[in-house]
Amino acid sequence: MAFSPPNPDLLTPLQRDLLEAFFAREQRMFLIGGGALEIAANKVCTLLSRSEIKDLVDMQQLVAAGVDVDQAFVDAEKKDGGAEPATLAWVLDQLSIAPSARLPGGVDPVELDRFRVDFIKRLRALAFSRARLK
Repeated sequence: MAFSPPNPDLLTPLQRDLLEAFFAREQRMFLIGGGALEIAANKVCTLLSRSEIKDLVDMQQLVAAGVDVDQAFVDAEKKDGGAEPATLAWVLDQLSIAPSARLPGGVDPVELDRFRVDFIKRLRALAFSRARLK
């Protein structure tokens, strides 16, 4: 049986966005690692700059895939000096998600809001632990 690539029409918008972001990077990432962690660092910067729901959906998927959030912030700080867990916690705290919202990829708005609240707690804990180390 011959290999055939997946039909792009069968991918969710989230999957398409993640694949486009992944393959838009320089190919050296295959040699040094990166991938989801690089995307997570970019998402941190994006959430801080525009804080759109679709970016929170992407971050939810990345966290669910096991991305190291602390390392994502270390990498994000190299791109944007203002990428701090406390800042993102504040930004996400200002975001509201209506239970009736239609979200990208068919994500449940109640689930995403629960993730948002839990992620804020995680970000605050990360900010406090970093402050203790300084």
